[in-house]
Amino acid sequence: MPWKLVSFLSILVVITVFIGFNLDNRCDVSVIFYVWKDVPIFVSLLFAYVVGAVTVIPFFVVSAARKRAPKKSPSPRGSSTVAPSRRSRMPKPSARDDDSFGADNYDNE
Repeated sequence: MPWKLVSFLSILVVITVFIGFNLDNRCDVSVIFYVWKDVPIFVSLLFAYVVGAVTVIPFFVVSAARKRAPKKSPSPRGSSTVAPSRRSRMPKPSARDDDSFGADNYDNE
């Protein structure tokens, strides 16, 4: 069953019921220099939702552009330009160093 379609239709029904119950509820909307009188509540809420959705669009565009940006390719010279690691020059620990550390080497008296 197409769950996206079912969820879309159920959300559409909830919105329609909300609009139906709020047809009589009205308010005044003031925009700095002008006041709209007797605007239905659902119209002002729908307008606020659309403005919020439009405001988010630039963030999605920037995010998508960052994901599509090409990654830097490795240098053409290869690994020959990389310095050898310090670990290869360090002496390996001996077995004696491991045995002399810890609680196991206490003398039992």
